[in-house]
Amino acid sequence: MELAKVAQKFCCEKCDYSCSRKNDFSKHCLTSKHLKVTDLETQLTANSQIEEFQCKSCNKLYKSRTGLWKHNKTCIEPKKIYNEIQLEVSNIDSKVDKIMTAIDKKDDLIIKQDNLIVKLLDQNTLLQNQVIELCKEKNTVINNTINTTNNNNFNIQFFLNEQCKDAVNLIDFINSLQLQLHDLETTGKLGYVEGISRIFINGLKQLETHKRPIHCSDAKREIFYVKDKDTWERENKEKNHLKKAIKMITHKNFKQLPEWEKKNPDCFDSNSKKNDEYNLLINRSTGSSTEEQDEKNYNKIIKNVAKEVVIEKV
Repeated sequence: MELAKVAQKFCCEKCDYSCSRKNDFSKHCLTSKHLKVTDLETQLTANSQIEEFQCKSCNKLYKSRTGLWKHNKTCIEPKKIYNEIQLEVSNIDSKVDKIMTAIDKKDDLIIKQDNLIVKLLDQNTLLQNQVIELCKEKNTVINNTINTTNNNNFNIQFFLNEQCKDAVNLIDFINSLQLQLHDLETTGKLGYVEGISRIFINGLKQLETHKRPIHCSDAKREIFYVKDKDTWERENKEKNHLKKAIKMITHKNFKQLPEWEKKNPDCFDSNSKKNDEYNLLINRSTGSSTEEQDEKNYNKIIKNVAKEVVIEKV
């Protein structure tokens, strides 16, 4: 039994036409009716495309004005956004530049301040070290001075009051000096300062150290201790005891002049050499004619005496 063949149908929905043969369908497509319908649809499609609505800001397409209208409410123009962003970026860049400039200046200032601080710290450290060294030296000097002074005070008092308790008084020592014409003549040759110093020192050397009426604990500062009225006392700044002793020696030496005149009668003859020697003796044995020069001479004699009566070991 043979199956019946199903005929194939060709349909044109636009024209509401159908047929079973392809040739018939092709002929239909060429008919004026079909062509008119097709042309009308094409125009409608074109018109539909033309009626699409485009956003001027973002170029998006919309099929209706309503869609475009809704879109415009939320759409922001990219160019405007870009410009605003660029402006903001520019402002930010400007602020950043200012901040960086300020930071650079601040960094420079900080560096300068740091350098200054380091320099000041170095100077401060150096100064502190110098002060510390000075304090050490000063403390050493002070301690040494205090120790030396204390030791000297103790030892000098013991030395004077115990070991030198039998020393002669200064005035008694001067009165005991036995001067010779040679002393007067030597003063004329050496001069007042050296002549009187020689008499004073030679008289002290004839005594034992513990019998001497004068002792010096510091020749540089001329610190003397003098035995007066059976008591040891420290000589004052004016050196009154010593100056009085010098004046007494000067007077005692000059008192020999009449004896020298007797032994040298030609001294009164102005044409003789003895007269020249005589005049020299008078000038040099009496010191100076002014108080100012006398003070200078006394101080020089005291310096000479100090060198000879320094207490070497106390």
